[in-house]
Amino acid sequence: MKPTDSDLENRRPSRAPTIAAPMVAVVDKLRWSATEAAAMCGISRDFLYELLKADEFPPRAHAHRGEDDAGGKLQFIASEVRAWADGRDWRALVAARQEVACAS
Repeated sequence: MKPTDSDLENRRPSRAPTIAAPMVAVVDKLRWSATEAAAMCGISRDFLYELLKADEFPPRAHAHRGEDDAGGKLQFIASEVRAWADGRDWRALVAARQEVACAS
C-alpha cells in the first residue's frame, strides 16, 4: 500500500531542521596557529620554528581569554604572516602592534 500525502505529513518532524554553523575559513581568521601559518606560507612547521628562532618570522602574540591574564595561548597575527609571505615589511606591523600594546 502506497503512503498518502497525509501519512507523509504526519511523519515529518515538527521542528525545523538543524542547520550546521558555517565554518570559518583560515584565510578569514585574524589569528593563526603555527600549523595554519605554516600552511598559508607554504612551509613546514619545523621550518617556521627555525625562522622564528632566528628572528626571521613574525613573533607570536598572546591571545588572552578574558579580563585576567591567566590562560590563553600564543598565536600568529594573520596580517603579519601575510606580509612576511608577500615579502613586505612585517617588522613594521609587529612594531606597531607592540606600540599599541604598551600604550594600553
